[in-house]
Amino acid sequence: MWVYCSIKNFGRPVRQFVYQPGWSGTYPQKYLKGCHGFIHTDAYKGYEKVSGITRCICWTHLRRYLIEAFPKEVDSPEATIPAQAVRYINQLFEIDKKLEVLSPAGRK
Repeated sequence: MWVYCSIKNFGRPVRQFVYQPGWSGTYPQKYLKGCHGFIHTDAYKGYEKVSGITRCICWTHLRRYLIEAFPKEVDSPEATIPAQAVRYINQLFEIDKKLEVLSPAGRK
């Protein structure tokens, strides 16, 4: 299932669920043909086939991978580099929360 949606504060929100029989990058390539601008996705390589867009990778997905990278064999994983990266990402989330009240142009 492929899900396409507009940005949060879009005047007329759009959310479409499009069934496709697989995860080939040709599906978003066909669906988004002619679209220009930005697309916010996970790091799935299939989106690389879509031309005319700029990919914005999801910080939540990256954060999850970093948490999974916490070393299990150390006494204080909070002192590791992955933990430091998670703290930085959490700070970005806090800033983003404060900016929610602005228009899309204001947020940009």
